[in-house]
Amino acid sequence: MQKDEMKIICSILLVFILTNYSSAQTDSIDYKNVYKYALDGEVGKAVEILKKSDTNNVLDKKGEQFLTEMKLRFFYENDQSDYLKKHASTMDSLLIIYRDYWRKSLLSNSNYDSLLIKNLYHFLKRKYPAVKENTDSISTYYKEYIHSLGYHTTEFGRTGRLYDLLVWRTETDTLYHIKNKTANLSVPVVFMEDFISLGWAEYATLGEYHSSGWTTKSKLYCVKHKYDLKSEKFLISFLGHEAQHFQDYIDFKDLSSPELEYRAKLAELSSAKTSIYKLINFFITNSNYQSENGHSKANYYVISHLSQFLFKNDFENSIQRWKTIKPQKINKAALTLLDENSTFLRRKENNIHDSR
Repeated sequence: MQKDEMKIICSILLVFILTNYSSAQTDSIDYKNVYKYALDGEVGKAVEILKKSDTNNVLDKKGEQFLTEMKLRFFYENDQSDYLKKHASTMDSLLIIYRDYWRKSLLSNSNYDSLLIKNLYHFLKRKYPAVKENTDSISTYYKEYIHSLGYHTTEFGRTGRLYDLLVWRTETDTLYHIKNKTANLSVPVVFMEDFISLGWAEYATLGEYHSSGWTTKSKLYCVKHKYDLKSEKFLISFLGHEAQHFQDYIDFKDLSSPELEYRAKLAELSSAKTSIYKLINFFITNSNYQSENGHSKANYYVISHLSQFLFKNDFENSIQRWKTIKPQKINKAALTLLDENSTFLRRKENNIHDSR
């Protein structure tokens, strides 16, 4: 299968949410960088940090448990953790294929896509007789097979640099009207519940980070248990963020993942009040302009451009300095940058159209 034939049919744009991060911090384990490397698909670097913690520190109870679980999952030749037991279902055999692919990829930072494709093809050929005699059928029959077991899933494709597996048992359709500084539209929202797999980010971070929602060109998808539906986390960091993607699919063509995420994160910061400093701190901590993860790259450019606008420097990483700026001023700066980016994109599209 050629690279372009493995293209994601439906663009999945994930929002990674940190849960209970403040309670997890101790002086003994560098959780911040462990999670940062894990989300960049570089668990090997996270393991090196943890090995130093194991050697040089007396850990508290939380640290001991975290280190023990990471050891079981990533330190040995094979995964010895209870990951499969916690995710048990009638599709265990498929989950094992993905788990092994994620583990090899995360620990080596190498590309095992062709091995995954090969293993999926042989698996589907055994389990799902409708599969044709070529690997081109995977993107179709992979989803059909999961549906045949009574589950829901996404299209066959990547999140960042890795192929992902998101599977849930139940979903509920609803409709939200979103009217804020950056959007005024009605969007279908699918609330998903009872997950079997929340993807490679969940696997890499022991469940601390994982997808909490994404957007296709027709609907928003929400991992319901992650949200208080009256909170800014839902109304701004999910609905506002994903609605920006939804609007951008209408207004612009062929935006890259970093471009889409850059705009959606600015949309969040243009409206956030009580959560604004937490968002900024998260973007600072999880920024990497060299990453293959569109979120990490977008985090960098959001903070960099806002830093130039508000502090006249290239990248302000002190959250204490950010807290000296009132939320309303950050809101205004973020909206200005978003408007400037919209103007740039329209000119770019017009120039491409004119050149034709």
